[in-house]
Amino acid sequence: MTAVSLLLLLLVVAVTLWLVLEPLRSGQPSDPDAEPRARLEQDRDALYAELAALPDTDEAQRRRPDLERRAALTLRALDALPPRPRPAPRTRTLALGALAAAFVLTAVGAVTFVPRWQLASLQPAEAANLQATLRLPGLKAQAEQTGAAADYLAWGKAAFDSSRYDQALTAYGNALKLDPRQPEALRRLGILLLTRGEQTGQTLSPEDAQRAALLIRTGAQLAPDEPESQLLLGFALARFGQDEQALAALERYRTLDPSGRDADDLITAIRARQNDSDPALRVYAASCASCHGPSGGGGLGPSLRDSTLTRAAARQVIVQGQGAMPAYPDLNGSELNALLDLLESWQDTGAAEVPGDRTPARRLTRRSLLERWWVLPVAGTAGTFGYMGWYATRVTTGKRTAGTPDFRPATPQRVAALSDLSGEWAERTFTFARRPCTALRVPRDVPGALPDGGSFLVAYSRVCTHLGCNVNLVRDPEILAFAFNYRPPREEQHPQLGCRCHYSVFDPLQSGEAVFGKALLPLPRVQLQRRGADLWATGIEPAPDFTG
Repeated sequence: MTAVSLLLLLLVVAVTLWLVLEPLRSGQPSDPDAEPRARLEQDRDALYAELAALPDTDEAQRRRPDLERRAALTLRALDALPPRPRPAPRTRTLALGALAAAFVLTAVGAVTFVPRWQLASLQPAEAANLQATLRLPGLKAQAEQTGAAADYLAWGKAAFDSSRYDQALTAYGNALKLDPRQPEALRRLGILLLTRGEQTGQTLSPEDAQRAALLIRTGAQLAPDEPESQLLLGFALARFGQDEQALAALERYRTLDPSGRDADDLITAIRARQNDSDPALRVYAASCASCHGPSGGGGLGPSLRDSTLTRAAARQVIVQGQGAMPAYPDLNGSELNALLDLLESWQDTGAAEVPGDRTPARRLTRRSLLERWWVLPVAGTAGTFGYMGWYATRVTTGKRTAGTPDFRPATPQRVAALSDLSGEWAERTFTFARRPCTALRVPRDVPGALPDGGSFLVAYSRVCTHLGCNVNLVRDPEILAFAFNYRPPREEQHPQLGCRCHYSVFDPLQSGEAVFGKALLPLPRVQLQRRGADLWATGIEPAPDFTG
């Protein structure tokens, strides 16, 4: 089953990578009209060269109209061809590089940062147990290979910390055979023997119990200043009913390790047994401390010091139980009242601590992270809507005006006969300075327009300033409203130039400025000149950077 799951995972990853990389893998798109386009461009360049080389003689001037006619026909044939496919953007290389970098960072993070971050989210004891479990196979193999006492101790420590007590028994037993004076091996082997009955369900014989106690005492004598020696000695003495000696050993453990809390429950229980004059603490230690902590500060169960239950509600919960808490109906009246008095006193003191309760400061844990998981979707949603608001403001208020024309000279080119642009909003498309353009007859003057008999001629680049698609003249306002979601003001109900890729709209009567959509910059204007009965293009504004 594991192999099938792994195979399915690899298949999903492979399909995902293919779907991501396929759009980026394609290189320069092919041009189906490359051959006729190249031939026409070659003819155009030859005709331009021939026109430029004509001498100033009568015979040469007689040839000029024929050459200009042939050049115009060649340009018309070029304009009739579909636009050349745009070259692959530079972002393809950047996207592939970013994808490769993300893959490398993910792989490096998977073996470096991510494991450490996961360990940092655990409690120190949980993190130590996890690390011990991961190291266990290697330590076991090394100890069995070398047979050295130090390797057996390392194996035993990892097994003990990860609760693999059967391996810990074997490892510590072998270590003691090589060196009987190993405090850690002695005390841990002793506590494992002493608690083996609880782990296996078998009754521990008195001889085995005495042997286990001897091992723990010997380990404590060899290393009296190690906190674990005093801790395990205190547990062993308490098992044998030697409360005074057990309490002394546990208090010494607290002195040696002020941050340790492993002895709190047992100390509370011992003190409760010793304090016959305080039945409330005795009842609490016997029935409540294992879940709510030795001093009511919380553990597996909630903190009783932060409880807001009334006395009657607390009595009901204790007697009848609630949720995961068991019921205690066998408590007599005096015990129950004493316990309720204790809980009420804790509620009055709130978070104030009693002696012996050293709850550590709160730290970031997996549980606290899971309790706040809602921050991630809320932050993601807020970020998404924030970006959408910023982008909407940008495309609405960030549009640039055209300003004074900044024409740059280019090789003059005939656009069309003026008779071809006789009617209002007549259009003629052409290619100039290697850019698709459009010439229009408009009813009013705009900066850079060419006056002609009561109306005006303007020309613009057809390359959208958003991402470089071609714009086209949209004559019907209803089509503009339906297809582009833009309805011009009533006084501007005239044809507009629209980009079908991302629905940007440019107004020819506002110098080609973007009036709607994602584009921010106006269309570059073309400088027009009248030569006899023909319209010529002689200059064009620089192509702006795309504002996608």
